Order: sequence, then structure tokens, then C-alpha cells
Amino acid sequence: NYPDIQTVSILHQNDDTGNAVNDEFSAAWTASGHTILDQETFLTGQKDFAAQVSKIQQQNPDAFYVYAPYADAGVIVKQCDDLDFHPQFLFAAPT
Repeated sequence: NYPDIQTVSILHQNDDTGNAVNDEFSAAWTASGHTILDQETFLTGQKDFAAQVSKIQQQNPDAFYVYAPYADAGVIVKQCDDLDFHPQFLFAAPT
């Protein structure tokens, strides 16, 4: 439960697991009365997330939900910082 977060933008890995996790999160988030502003994807092994991060930054979500392996999540956070985007993050990672 996140009472201060009403809107979220999502960035997730574009594979079977990432898509399934996104579907579950999205369904639960909207069912609880919250809003999803955008859903962006990335490919496994991708190193540049600037296009997705810039698009999400323009939407000014209350939170940025990232489903990514730990190494990719670290790069995403670094690129957010490089773009002067400092959202509240929500993370999930494949095991």
C-alpha cells in the first residue's frame, strides 16, 4: 500500500517473465484505484535506457516501477540520475 503514490510509469524487461510480471502488477495497481501513465519495455542486454527514461520523466509519475535484473536496474538508476530524474522507485527483479 502506497498512499502517497497515485500514478506510476513502468519499465520492464521485454520477455515472457517480464511481460507476465507487468501484467500482474498492472492489474493489481489499477484494481486498487491507481493510474498507470506509461509502460515501456527494454530488451535483455540493453545498455542504453535514455529513450525510455526520458519519456517516463516527461510524464512526471509519482513513482517509477522497474522490473529488471539487478545489473540493468543499476544502469537505469544511473541514467535517471544523468538525466536529473529522481523519482520514487519501486523495484522488482527476476530470480
